[in-house]
Amino acid sequence: MVLTWEVTVSGSANECEAYARDCVRLAEHPNAPPEVRDRLLEMARMWMAAAMEEEKLGGVFTPPLPSDSPHTHQ
Repeated sequence: MVLTWEVTVSGSANECEAYARDCVRLAEHPNAPPEVRDRLLEMARMWMAAAMEEEKLGGVFTPPLPSDSPHTHQ
């Protein structure tokens, strides 16, 4: 199964930051497997990048594919 990674963020910087906090909170769960924790922390970084982009441009941000995505090697 191949998962695609396409997210378009439109919303306030505060909403993006809230999603980032949620990802970090979930990653800190003691039962989170390492690969899930890593993915959640990567998502948190992307949400924070979206928040900063929203503050900077007031527009829509599409995060890049994760570095380990099979779609980055085309």
